[in-house]
Amino acid sequence: MFFRNLVPYRLDIKQIDKSSLNAQTLGEALSAAPFEPTLPSQMESLGWVSTLGELLVHEASGAMRIALMQETRNVPASVVKDRVEERAAEIAVRESREVGNREKREMKEAMLIELLPQAFPRRQRITACVDPVSGWLWVDSSSFKRAEILTGQLREALGSLPVSSPKPKANPDAKMTHWLLDTPPEHFELGGACRLVDPLEGGTV
Repeated sequence: MFFRNLVPYRLDIKQIDKSSLNAQTLGEALSAAPFEPTLPSQMESLGWVSTLGELLVHEASGAMRIALMQETRNVPASVVKDRVEERAAEIAVRESREVGNREKREMKEAMLIELLPQAFPRRQRITACVDPVSGWLWVDSSSFKRAEILTGQLREALGSLPVSSPKPKANPDAKMTHWLLDTPPEHFELGGACRLVDPLEGGTV
């Protein structure tokens, strides 16, 4: 169960019946919402997929690995804007009038529906590990937003999912700033460059 990235959540043990949260019950819950490809007029589709062979849940030592598939169809905003402007210009010439902002907004919605079937679908898998024994939910993602997509779908499948982000004893920003200004802890060595990433969107700064 190796993950390349990690967004941890703490399971509220007091609100979870660990004996009922097992591979069988979790598999039955996820099987009610399997992944299905997007329809031509559909912008997004979410559903659970197998994580090993045909199993929706792979269990090992009490920890359960699951996977959510997300498929999206995206029409670039610039393409929609250009098409709307073209159509508005045609109406202006044909009917000798200007197209107002309200009408353009309606045209934009209609154009999006018209272009959506032509958009290529894009799939992304979000993997997670549910460990009720130790009280953790681990999501393999560098984006908090994508991790929240999985927890939302898991909460919907189970009916409830009492989780929260772990709270560190010390503020990580203040702690690491102190390392830079003073001396890093033992076994840490500061390099000469760094890569900044937006923790909410996962985008490189």
